[in-house]
Amino acid sequence: TDTRTITVLSYSTLCQEVAKDLPYVCHKVSNWLKRREILLREIFSFDADVMCLQDVDDFKEWWRPQLSQAGYDAIYKKRTTHLRPRQEGIVVAYKRDT
Repeated sequence: TDTRTITVLSYSTLCQEVAKDLPYVCHKVSNWLKRREILLREIFSFDADVMCLQDVDDFKEWWRPQLSQAGYDAIYKKRTTHLRPRQEGIVVAYKRDT
């Protein structure tokens, strides 16, 4: 029999709004332009078939193009809350068939 293994990654990207307000996160790490590159390298290093990303912001501008270029299709759902407007959401990304 032919068996196929599917790898799934769950990862919190720590959205910008939260990262800048955490007292224990140093400025170098909270800088979005630097942090997004580090996040991308780390997430892609797992080479997962399916990725579940939490606390994602800048989806259309940053994440969607990066995921697409790496061979993933993605679905994004912005967080909904009645307490205060939020900009982050979740992403389910999966490798396209080749």
